[in-house]
Amino acid sequence: MKALSKHRFANEHNMFFKELPNYIQRNDQAWKKWIDDNEPENAAIPDYEDKINADANIGHFIHLCLVRAAREDRTVLACNKFIQEVLGEEYVAPVTDQISDLYDESKKNVPVLYLLSAGADPTGNIDEFAKKKKKWTEKVSMGEEQEKPAY
Repeated sequence: MKALSKHRFANEHNMFFKELPNYIQRNDQAWKKWIDDNEPENAAIPDYEDKINADANIGHFIHLCLVRAAREDRTVLACNKFIQEVLGEEYVAPVTDQISDLYDESKKNVPVLYLLSAGADPTGNIDEFAKKKKKWTEKVSMGEEQEKPAY
């Protein structure tokens, strides 16, 4: 929070969060409530909400930085919200490409790489598609110590 209070955003001469340590000290109950909130990325920020909302160019980014500084555990969710608000819903929507489409776009000796979120496993779908095509697939899960099998 101290480092954030000294940072200059968008090459402005004044620091946006210059008064942050003072605001936290003077309004500690409201700041504690915001920091302890289950979803601080969705809650109004004490002393700054109006100022952040007023700056359409950088307000969303400043909000993200404050969440990162105060609640690192909520950073990924705050990033998703930032991307959704600034770039649009389509940039946070899950990719649902069909395996048949990927197959049509792929080349024989070029691997297909899946970047997965936690808990996602397309193995069954890949095997089922390969069986329909009467093809054999080789799969390598790129977890720890999987460099050699990937060659």
